[in-house]
Amino acid sequence: AERDIIRKEQEFQAKYMQYQQEMQQTYLTLLQDLDVKMRTLTEKIAKEKNCNAVLDKAAVVYWGGTTVDLTTDLIARYNAANAVP
Repeated sequence: AERDIIRKEQEFQAKYMQYQQEMQQTYLTLLQDLDVKMRTLTEKIAKEKNCNAVLDKAAVVYWGGTTVDLTTDLIARYNAANAVP
């Protein structure tokens, strides 16, 4: 009976690890897909607005001229292009 419990616990742990790995892989795949879509849209919007550089809000910039926040435009276009039925 004790061996049975130990075996089942090991099987459970193995399945848990397998599902964790699958979930992590799915997450990374979705994140990469989102990144590609956002980069493509960002490039398009930057060209339209004649921007030389686009920085993530997490970036620290100590020098720069006029700034334009593309966030709202980027989100609106992403949502329009990837509408969920």
